[in-house]
Amino acid sequence: MQSAVQRFWWSTKKFYLSTVHGYKHTGERVCPDFPDDNFNNHLRVYEFAAQFVPGRRVLDVGCGTGYGTAFLLNSGAASVRGIDLSPEAIRYAKRKFGRRGAQYEIMDAQAISFDAGSFDMVFSSENLEHLPKPADCIAGIRRTLAEGGIFVLGTPNPEMDLDEAGTLENPYHVKEFSFEELHTMLRPHFQTVVIFENSMESPFQAGREKKGERIRKGTVGVQNRRGGIVEVDGLRIDCSKLHNTHSFMVVAR
Repeated sequence: MQSAVQRFWWSTKKFYLSTVHGYKHTGERVCPDFPDDNFNNHLRVYEFAAQFVPGRRVLDVGCGTGYGTAFLLNSGAASVRGIDLSPEAIRYAKRKFGRRGAQYEIMDAQAISFDAGSFDMVFSSENLEHLPKPADCIAGIRRTLAEGGIFVLGTPNPEMDLDEAGTLENPYHVKEFSFEELHTMLRPHFQTVVIFENSMESPFQAGREKKGERIRKGTVGVQNRRGGIVEVDGLRIDCSKLHNTHSFMVVAR
């Protein structure tokens, strides 16, 4: 719960960023100037992805305000490119996080224009669900990923938000992907697709029942064992950051 002082200060910052820098903050796009729970949850996903970046050329698809792109660079990436469709988000990212090794540019995630094999690791979190043509995004990521490269994806699990009326309501999301839909979309492009179950339980009975039905059918992802190491396809994956997650996390190669 925010105090009155914090609400006033954040309101002032929103006005300043909007009028001086042309950045309008919304509750959907997170921003380091407003470090609320949503921001911290998004940052935790970057912390998970950081284990794969040392020495690699990294692409951050749907980088938003760029804080995570900079975090990946600071975590040892050889270089990081952040792309986003929003001019104001990219403007903010360049102003706040532009530096040697980190570049930001306006680009449609459904039409990634980098040369084939340009990156050793591609990261995309909380972006796929916003796209009218998500399959085009995945194909573009596969094309730009070098041989032996790693793709890390985070996207909301619709079981978490399926209310008692059986509806999903998020005006910013075009589509949230079920476990089966996610696997079906990724499998043609990647030899190995590892989907981690989110660690949080749905607050809705309908969502819990849908997950239970899926599991009874044998469609189960890797459980998030807090502090545990999962070994898949020669990768040792540290799951210590995958707690309090509402999204599916995917590691593919």
